[in-house]
Parts: sequence; structure tokens; C-alpha cells
Amino acid sequence: MRVMLDTNVFISMIFFPSNQTRELAKRLTDRHQMKDLNKVDFEKQIVYNKIRTYVQYTIYPNKWEAEHGKIY
Repeated sequence: MRVMLDTNVFISMIFFPSNQTRELAKRLTDRHQMKDLNKVDFEKQIVYNKIRTYVQYTIYPNKWEAEHGKIY
């Protein structure tokens, strides 16, 4: 599972520390790794393209047959 946290969450941890934010920071750093935003954007684009392709072929099934042949 992937969770994306906005910068506001990290800013809130710094300026408004509480037991909840400390626990969140501890869990994030102990159990998870931070990813480069460029990698996240790249992966998001891959997923978006797969969903778009699926939707296109669902709406226009003849397009799949024209490009790939019949599925049997």
C-alpha cells in the first residue's frame, strides 16, 4: 500500500507537535521509506495510462479487436 503525504502534514509536525504527530513521524521513519516525488509521478503516470487504456477498450471494444485481434 502506498500513502502520499502532503507537505502540510510535515509542516504541521514541526510547528504543531503533539503526541499524535510524534507517533506518526515515528511510524513513518521506522516502518516506511520516503520516495522521490519524480518516481511517484512516474509511477502515477504508468497507472493512469493503464487505467485510460482499460477504459478506452471497455468503451470501444472494437478498437481492441482492430489493434490486437479477437480474444479467444
